[in-house]
Amino acid sequence: AQTVIGKVSGSIEKLIDVGSENELQKMNMTTLFKGNAEAAEEMFDKISQYGKVTVYDKAGLIDAQKTMMSFGLTGEKSFETLKQIGDIAMGDKQKMQSLALAFSQATSAGKLQGQDLMQLINAGFNPLQVISERTGKSMSVLKDEMSKGKITADMLSQAFQWATDEQGLFYNGAEKAGTTTV
Repeated sequence: AQTVIGKVSGSIEKLIDVGSENELQKMNMTTLFKGNAEAAEEMFDKISQYGKVTVYDKAGLIDAQKTMMSFGLTGEKSFETLKQIGDIAMGDKQKMQSLALAFSQATSAGKLQGQDLMQLINAGFNPLQVISERTGKSMSVLKDEMSKGKITADMLSQAFQWATDEQGLFYNGAEKAGTTTV
C-alpha cells in the first residue's frame, strides 16, 4: 500500500511541478508581451503546438522565444523566426539556442557583423552562402558588404526565409527531425 501511495504521490508532485512551470512560463511570456495576457497565452499555445510536431521541448522553445523578444523582436515576428531557426537547427536544441541568440544580436544591431556570422556558422548556418545562392553575388562581395555594414537585419531575415522555404536546404527541417527513428 505504501508503494502505491508513494507512486501516486510522486505522480501528483510531478503534475504540480509541470503546472507550476507552465504558470511561470506564462508569467514570463506575459511580461515580454508588456502585460498583455491574451497575446502571451496565444503565443504560449502556438509554442506548445509547435513543440508537439517537432523534437523541441516547450521550455527550450520558450527560452529561444524569450531571447528573441528580449532583443526587441515582436511576438509574431519572433515566432516565425523561431520556426525557421527550428528548421535550420534540424532538431538540435543547442544549435537552436545559438541560432536564436546570434540572430537576435544581429537584428538588435541592425546588421550582420563578423562575430554574429561566426556564431551562426558554428551553429551550422551560413546566411551569406544562402544570400549568394539566391542573388548570384559572390561570397567575397558579400563579405566585403558585411564589413561595410551593408548586410542588414532584413537581409539576414531574408536568408532565414530562403533557407527554409520550399527550395531551401532546411525546408521543414524540424518536422523531419521529429519523424526520424534515431
